[in-house]
Amino acid sequence: MVEAQENLQTTAARQAAKIEMQEHIIERLSESKKRNLVVLKAPEGADEPATKSDDEKMALKICISASIPPDAIEKIFRHGIRKPGKSRPIKICFKDKNAPAQILSVLRRNLTFAQVLPRGSRIRRDLTPRELELEYSARKECYERNKKENLNAYYVGNHFHIVIKKVPSPWKTITTSEMPTIIIPTETTLISSVTTHTTTQALPLNNNRAPKQPGAPHASIRRTKNHWGSRKEVCRAMLVYYMNVRCLCLEKLTELKEFVLRKYPVLFSISESWFHANTPLHLFQMEGYDIINSYRKTVKMGNRGGGLIVWIRKNKNYRRLNYDVIATDSNYERVVIKIESFARVLFYNPLTAKISELQYYWNLILFVKCSSLVTPVSIGDISDDVHNGQLKQFHSSRNLRDYQSHPTRLVHTLDVCTSFSHANITSGTLHSLCFSDHLPIYCALNGLADYKEEENAKMFMSRDYRKFHVSLETTVRM
Repeated sequence: MVEAQENLQTTAARQAAKIEMQEHIIERLSESKKRNLVVLKAPEGADEPATKSDDEKMALKICISASIPPDAIEKIFRHGIRKPGKSRPIKICFKDKNAPAQILSVLRRNLTFAQVLPRGSRIRRDLTPRELELEYSARKECYERNKKENLNAYYVGNHFHIVIKKVPSPWKTITTSEMPTIIIPTETTLISSVTTHTTTQALPLNNNRAPKQPGAPHASIRRTKNHWGSRKEVCRAMLVYYMNVRCLCLEKLTELKEFVLRKYPVLFSISESWFHANTPLHLFQMEGYDIINSYRKTVKMGNRGGGLIVWIRKNKNYRRLNYDVIATDSNYERVVIKIESFARVLFYNPLTAKISELQYYWNLILFVKCSSLVTPVSIGDISDDVHNGQLKQFHSSRNLRDYQSHPTRLVHTLDVCTSFSHANITSGTLHSLCFSDHLPIYCALNGLADYKEEENAKMFMSRDYRKFHVSLETTVRM
């Protein structure tokens, strides 16, 4: 009995060691993949030297588009054996593991794929064998579903999930003009992705376009008149968080990261981080998010506050817009981000700025520059009296809806205010969330299900500035 038990323990220990070794190998493989970008369906050159030259030029364009120095590239090569009529994937390996993510983020944000990639090709991060398997399975499943319904109704989205199109397009076949050497029969016979093509079968095209209506532009083409976008853009429900953290110390930063990765909002912003222009941004990176900031030049005892930081999910198409603002404080903090049909205006109003300057800023962005096709939503810290008649009159005259505002620290100072125009918002919810020194909010727009208030949410007690300063310095040095 003792011997059998020892054998079981030995076997279990071996299995555990084997699993640990496999996990270590997978982890190392995943880390190595982070340094790579893969370009698919890029045309091959006439010979190997021509192909290599074309690939190097394309890689240079990709780096320049994202402001990455060319010497950041470690190597470029085609994966696989050269075969007639087939294009091998291109792997671009970088010295820095953050470079590929930065490039993809910039290309998605600025929509510059067509300027740096050959026609018909696409670029993505390097996938692990397991991820390639998941992608293949998802694409195969999409093909089978589209084939069964005789529609292009499904495609593979983020994280290899199958997504249903809102407007499916017909399952099209290749015509004789496109394939003159193949005879297409009168009746179309659909084939699976692994069947060999013959002259008695028509080939389905994975065409992602909706049928063109007579006298109308193609549904797959967005014709925008300005940088705000078109009404044709779909307005989805998006979860947006705003928090006034009153100094982002180490403990708060740790808790905020856990909170963001758990809730996974589209946009998460904080004000009063008390950081300045020399604070290293890489310390505050969150996986899957881009980071945007608007800081003051310095953070002094008599001028504390400020330090606006915004995290945006990398899988979202967004655009940051810049505006010149006239204010008493030359370091007026504001970030304007256009996501789909919303313009999110995030700001921190300095104590030295007058309410009239804030009104000028809102007029400039929300009513002069902003198209009627976009719903403006303004979220931020006003630092003014909640009973300010000038502010109320401004809201009324500009048809702004003061959706939620909070006085804090047992005084009338307005630290959180959210406003938007009546015109385009038909439904929405705002909920309070007790999470930090000040009372933050999160905003769910356009029919998102109601969120209940967090129970037993942590609330940091008041600390004096010197302790905050020590925590801040600890955060910077980590």
